[in-house]
Amino acid sequence: WGWGGGAMFSLPAALDPHSTGRGLATRHWTWSSAAQGRRLKLRRIQLRHNIVSGSRYVLVDGREVEGTRGNTSRGDQLLVTFKVDGSAVEVSIDHDRLAFVYNCRVEGDELVEANAIAGDPMAGFSECLALPDTVEFGNARRQVEDGEEFVQYEVTTQTTAGETVTVWRRFSDFIKLHQRLSSSFLGSHLRVNIPDPPSKASGFFTKKFSQDLMQERRLSLRDFLTRWLDVEKVKSNVDTLLFLGLSPTTGRPLHLG
Repeated sequence: WGWGGGAMFSLPAALDPHSTGRGLATRHWTWSSAAQGRRLKLRRIQLRHNIVSGSRYVLVDGREVEGTRGNTSRGDQLLVTFKVDGSAVEVSIDHDRLAFVYNCRVEGDELVEANAIAGDPMAGFSECLALPDTVEFGNARRQVEDGEEFVQYEVTTQTTAGETVTVWRRFSDFIKLHQRLSSSFLGSHLRVNIPDPPSKASGFFTKKFSQDLMQERRLSLRDFLTRWLDVEKVKSNVDTLLFLGLSPTTGRPLHLG
């Protein structure tokens, strides 16, 4: 696939329900371009590929690139091409005797995948990417949407740039985040550091929307997210930043642009 101008993007897919579950692998690459009057501009590329079902798609800055969704199974080869900021981008999937092999090139130069970089892969971009500094949990609230009643939890993040953003997330959003982050470490030695997903189980006699249950779950989700943020590479992960309401290219609150 290819586009003559810029890549065409669809809706944000960081918490998109597609391609979740067993066998999901996510690979991350970052490159910077001198755009907007030579100001450094980050681009974050992700490839999601389910090694069991074969489903896959590519994202740039957390948004799916149209035309990249399909299936690539063992024995298949894939080369996806598109342009971003006028630069030619290639994302490929291949398979050797042991595993799938993923690569990304920009203008013919191969990028280093995040798991192949010691430490935080975004450490060299600290001057243009703010990261989560502190994350606090506030209230829990009951909401009704399309006839469905559920609970949302307040998550407030202060960044290393001193900016603050508050988002409300459902329990299911935390589960999706866990799936996304876990997939980033498929095949990595860091996978042993992954925390268990939060449990939705409650006592048999506990009311679904009781204050006690919401408080118990709020504390459980807070501990779960804290453990994830302690894992190497997670604070700069695209899915983490989007979950917290932050731009994956600047670290600024999304509502500020």
